[in-house]
Amino acid sequence: KDEQQTIPQSKSWSASFSGEMAGFPMKLKLIVDDKQQISGSYRNIKYGTALILAGRVNPDGTLSIQASNQSEQVIFELSLDGDHLIGYGSNGKNHLDVHLTKEKYSK
Repeated sequence: KDEQQTIPQSKSWSASFSGEMAGFPMKLKLIVDDKQQISGSYRNIKYGTALILAGRVNPDGTLSIQASNQSEQVIFELSLDGDHLIGYGSNGKNHLDVHLTKEKYSK
């Protein structure tokens, strides 16, 4: 029995997630439109770094997201497992583990 939830295709949704990337606290706010395009924001809590998100939900339900501002870029490859987003973020040099949980008040 497959426990992993897949994201409903062709359905729009939004949610906020909090957790960590390689031990650094972070938040992601995701907005997915009905064409499965992702927008939203990333925030590193410790350093206050804010990045704008752009990406898409892949046919297999994984999320490919590019987060960037004028000076930084991070590529996220994430999977939704229930209320958890897991995967990695890469700045081109390092692959950092990401573990996020959907915030309770989030839809």
